[in-house]
Amino acid sequence: MSLLLTTVEPDIPRIYTALAEWAACLVFILLFKRRDRAGGWRFAAISAGFLILQSVFLVATGGARMIWWHIFMLAAFLLMFAFIFICADRSATDCLILTFLSFQSAEFAASFAWQLFGTGNIFHVLPLPAQVCLILMIYALLFSLLYYICTRIIRGRSYPELRPKDAAFCGLLVLLTFTLSNISFMLSAGPLAVEGIGALHYVRTIIDLCGLCALFFYLIHLHEQAVREEMLEMEHVLRLQYSQYRNYQESIDLINRKYHDLKHEIAGLRAETDPAAREAWISAMEKELQEYRPETDTGNPVLNTIIAGKEGRMNRSGITFTCVCDGQLIEVLSVRDICTLFGNALDNAIEAAALVEDPSRRFIHLTVSRKKDFVMIQMRNTCADAPAFEDGMPVSAKDSSFHGFGVKSIRQTARKYGGEAAFSCSDGMFCVSVLLPLSIQTTCNS
Repeated sequence: MSLLLTTVEPDIPRIYTALAEWAACLVFILLFKRRDRAGGWRFAAISAGFLILQSVFLVATGGARMIWWHIFMLAAFLLMFAFIFICADRSATDCLILTFLSFQSAEFAASFAWQLFGTGNIFHVLPLPAQVCLILMIYALLFSLLYYICTRIIRGRSYPELRPKDAAFCGLLVLLTFTLSNISFMLSAGPLAVEGIGALHYVRTIIDLCGLCALFFYLIHLHEQAVREEMLEMEHVLRLQYSQYRNYQESIDLINRKYHDLKHEIAGLRAETDPAAREAWISAMEKELQEYRPETDTGNPVLNTIIAGKEGRMNRSGITFTCVCDGQLIEVLSVRDICTLFGNALDNAIEAAALVEDPSRRFIHLTVSRKKDFVMIQMRNTCADAPAFEDGMPVSAKDSSFHGFGVKSIRQTARKYGGEAAFSCSDGMFCVSVLLPLSIQTTCNS
């Protein structure tokens, strides 16, 4: 049996398709921060302009033959991409993937709405204003649900930097879905042909829904992959901090043993017969002991060790370090978590303060104190340049001192104990604040 290629004439009015495409783009634009040039009334004007442009274009190109229909659909897709790229503060690759999501969402919404209302006799006997209100109502419900789903799947989740191959995979998936969902409209006979407009839209709706789910599942996969990679990096940071702590502890133990031995040597030297030589020897050894003696005592041996291990770097960088800590308030924290909180915070503070040009302005101040029913840990340091912030976290850059995984591990550790971490920067001063409940109860294994 030969296959007859017919004029492509979907039963969905083109104006409803244009509305669905515009609304889908708007949903994904609203998920992200808008570009500066698309703020306030400009965004409203741009949105209205693209709604008119999309509607006029699709209505004007309705009823085209198949070869032109494919070209016009590609042009409509490019209009959607332009709308998202102009308004959403995202990279071109991100905007392309968002356009694929918008296109697939619009295809499903238009097919679903028309299947519910357009293929029945009740819809067609209604006056035009009632038809428009009915379609707009179902669009409002569908795209509100889409926005809610996207806030759970896309917004606030960690994703790796999306690459062109990710966009290519999404594009291939959308192209395959679009072809399968519309092939019955293009074929009037054959094994893939479907009789009846109701059956056509039923098949199209199911296929479009499957394609949309596949896109979301792919994004979830990318998120889970990013989480795994982030956890591995954070685990590496934790191991590094703990390893540094063990090295510092061994060094301090060695110094303490030396300190203990030298005290006995001093007692023996006092028996030296030559008073001048004896006193010179004793004075030299006491001076040496004084240099080795730990200067910072927070009341917590783990915190003492961490600070002692960082003091060498601070001294070499000309950083003044001050500390007012009640170390007993953090005794319930595990050694590993103390290393994570204070080790990462000190590392970032040292690197930031060292970049300040004026040596007299290089300082770090650490406090651990009680604030009502909470333990307040705060570290303040001078910095040369204020970092950018995203979702309350300093954004990591290749030449930045604020390492992404360090601050993330600080926040994760705080939340582990039912607390919270906050980061801020003003007037050349960066501040890390960690608030923990006074009756700390860990919610996961240390």
